[in-house]
Amino acid sequence: MSTFDPRLDRLLHAAALSPRELPDGLPSGFVTRVLALCAPAPDRDLTGVVFRYALAVGCALMLACVAVGYRLLTAPVSVEVAVANSAIGINLP
Repeated sequence: MSTFDPRLDRLLHAAALSPRELPDGLPSGFVTRVLALCAPAPDRDLTGVVFRYALAVGCALMLACVAVGYRLLTAPVSVEVAVANSAIGINLP
């Protein structure tokens, strides 16, 4: 078995002799600091605002594209388009 370093042994012995009193209360200003850290910080960064705006515009454009695509897919096919599609289908191998 290895032996302890004498300095470490002296340190542990001094720690064992120290008083075991607990502090009476929290340090002054501790509660204020904790509450300040928990409160949401004001939005001083412009990139967050720009990102949210760009995300909202992108979502609106995506919904508009989906609506237009759905409308085009569910629209009835005219006779001319049906004849052109059948002619293309016949000529393809």
